[in-house]
Amino acid sequence: MFSRKRLTMLTILGVFFLLCFSQHALASGPFGTFATPSDGATVSGVVSLTGWALDDVAVAHVKIYLIAGGSLVYMGDGVFVEGARPDVAHAFPAYPNSQKAGWAYSLVTNFLPDGGNSAYTIQVIATDNEGTQTTLGMKTIHCDNNNAVKPFGDFDTPTPGGIASGSAFRNSGWALTPQPNTIPTDGSTIRFFIDGVYKGNATYNIYRSDIAALLPGYTNSSGAGAYFDFDTTAYPDGVHTIFWTATDNGGNSEGIGSQYFTIQNGPPVTAPVVTTTTITDITGPTASGGGTVTSDGNNPVTARGVCWSEFPHPLASASSPNKTIDGTGTGTFTSALTGLTPGTTYYVRAYAVNSKGTSYGDDVSFPPSSIPTLNEWGMIIMAILLLGFASWMMKRNHQDMM
Repeated sequence: MFSRKRLTMLTILGVFFLLCFSQHALASGPFGTFATPSDGATVSGVVSLTGWALDDVAVAHVKIYLIAGGSLVYMGDGVFVEGARPDVAHAFPAYPNSQKAGWAYSLVTNFLPDGGNSAYTIQVIATDNEGTQTTLGMKTIHCDNNNAVKPFGDFDTPTPGGIASGSAFRNSGWALTPQPNTIPTDGSTIRFFIDGVYKGNATYNIYRSDIAALLPGYTNSSGAGAYFDFDTTAYPDGVHTIFWTATDNGGNSEGIGSQYFTIQNGPPVTAPVVTTTTITDITGPTASGGGTVTSDGNNPVTARGVCWSEFPHPLASASSPNKTIDGTGTGTFTSALTGLTPGTTYYVRAYAVNSKGTSYGDDVSFPPSSIPTLNEWGMIIMAILLLGFASWMMKRNHQDMM
């Protein structure tokens, strides 16, 4: 039998559970992919883990984990790379940061347990700014560094999606090749490319204490570092590609460090900054709203307005009937919301668009607190049911005691 104290605690816990559940049950969460390498692939050396992630509020981070002994072992964060996934940006232009949906992570398989000579399962988890998590994918790769023959290595600068500027930017990294071969120490076989165009050879045979300690069993272990200095002002600001090819004395060749990066010598170009104003003049099927574009991100704002929905975080997609277009540029604007259903709670947020994508202000709901939302109705109904059940149990317990 239940005591009154235990029933009260049961009711409180039930309401608490419902509160937590109702707040997250309808959360959309991030979505995307863990694209490469393919599941079951056999790899060696440095492997690029890539994919993409988007969210209706914004993706906070993508984390890479190794599954070992049933536990998740954190390895690092995927880096969002602007321009890496134009297909995703084209398919989802209304989502925040759609131009930077692509992410990448360089995995040095030689650093894995057993020197990267086993099967490993990797899990990728994306988290949005509201803390909602989504597993983008899980893949098992087979690493075979014992039988690898091609050179391998990675970049330190620029990082994937990183910024390069100035007349003497140093593209630095490292390269090794399996025994018994060697990479010529004069760097004559490490070729440097920008935007797919060969630009020269790297300076090689630079001592790297980290590589020497972590990968001591290679001919070039004590001189694995390499670099190439180049003038970024010879290129337009924006997204570019960079990579090396390394060839050893056995004729084995491989690409190293292939990635996107951004040259920025002028003012940085970012997405706009916009805020949402309070909804006013609510008269049945219409209302008045708007917003303020406080920054154009050093790039013209080509469209601005508000969008709305019965669910949080509406999107200003091209096909949405529930949005306005209220001019261009920065400053305050007013928007007319039409076609509303009286008595329905709506979520509204301002948006602004420039060449970097679409930005949003915070959600503003209306009528404010006058009608319970779906989550709130769920909380109310469940609370009533739990309280009713608790009351019935207390009466039954009382009758049994008489």
